[in-house]
Amino acid sequence: MAMIAKFLPMLLLGALAACDSPSVTFMGTKKTIVEIDGTRFSVHRREDRVEVYRTSFEVLPKRAEVFAKAEMAIEQATGCKLRKGTLEGDQALLTARLACDGEQPRPALGANLIYACQVVDGAHVTRHDMSVEAIECTLVEA
Repeated sequence: MAMIAKFLPMLLLGALAACDSPSVTFMGTKKTIVEIDGTRFSVHRREDRVEVYRTSFEVLPKRAEVFAKAEMAIEQATGCKLRKGTLEGDQALLTARLACDGEQPRPALGANLIYACQVVDGAHVTRHDMSVEAIECTLVEA
């Protein structure tokens, strides 16, 4: 019994860490799973807002890389660019506002599907920033 009590908090924490359920605000929304160069995200959208969870395991992921990849995942999943200065959060959970206002968004990836995306042109990473010119996405699971 003492052994169970000792490991129960770690088991519960592990179960919560693997969770990608949306917050109350985003409950009932469809999610699109996008993987950018090995980093997997669950993207939930409600109107012009998104909530993104990094669901892949990475040891000490760099904040700039996670944010850049999350931005790419959001743009692929929604077809919209991000409103400048709205991407907030940490390496696990991010939120942002979309800038689809008045613009014709490019086609978005379908919801409730899983995609793998690779950077194919112009990747440049510095300590605090990452820029990419082009990525390609393919459907992994339907």
